Amino acid sequence: MFSVKSIYKYGNSDIRLSNVQQFEGTTTFTPFSAKFVIAGKEVYHSGRKKTEVTGNMYLLGNAAAESSITIDSYIPVKGICIDLAPELIDEVAGYHFNHNVNSFTLKGKEAYTKYNAAGTNLGIAFSRLQPLLNHTATKTEELFYMLAECMLKDRMDIYTRINRLDAVKEETRLRLYSFINDARNYIDSHFLEDITLHTLAGEANISSYHFIRLFKKTFGLSPYQYILKKRLSFADELLKGGSSVTDTAYLSGFADIASFSKAYKKQYGLAPTFRFKQISNF
Repeated sequence: MFSVKSIYKYGNSDIRLSNVQQFEGTTTFTPFSAKFVIAGKEVYHSGRKKTEVTGNMYLLGNAAAESSITIDSYIPVKGICIDLAPELIDEVAGYHFNHNVNSFTLKGKEAYTKYNAAGTNLGIAFSRLQPLLNHTATKTEELFYMLAECMLKDRMDIYTRINRLDAVKEETRLRLYSFINDARNYIDSHFLEDITLHTLAGEANISSYHFIRLFKKTFGLSPYQYILKKRLSFADELLKGGSSVTDTAYLSGFADIASFSKAYKKQYGLAPTFRFKQISNF
């Protein structure tokens, strides 16, 4: 099964919906492209770099990106591809942002970068876009401007983080950020597991000491603090859903209830037992 259709178009900007079971070949990126996977898995190859993109993750790339893609699944892999025209990005960037971010967005030398949709403005926009896929009454021009604005907000954040890194050359900073971001994506997918520093440094392809230093400088948290924050956020959602404190502690990857309670209270300012009682009484 192979189905790719354009569902929204505005000038040279385009949104396509794909439903593909098997495919192997090259994939192109326009001056700005976002490739979002709704369900299933797409595998991208660029040189020696292999990137797996699964549900609720996406790639950002520009015209400098060169890649091949493999899709091989019993169940069709569903995705959304957004191509934004340079003139649209120029218009939005000129109103909200500066030239440096726009240049970085359109001409950055990285092949592509993978993101977790839950943590970005563009990812949130993707989730809002899905219910609109079959609604032709949507005001197309507003939709594309909204996507461009979300994308540029994210790129501003990335641009700021990249410039925190010490390397003199922009190309080196971009490469380092890509390595660190790969490790963060790994945490996002495996934070409930027992993740070792060696594993994370391997994902980033740098030494453990260098990884800790760069991760904290880039994201403002140590790898351990980031994992803890992800687990506590997951635990809070479980408690809101009515899960007991005991079940929540172990489902969230904590060794015991005492360590969970201490960490939860430090993060949220109240004991998990109180949160559980609040939800149960409601």
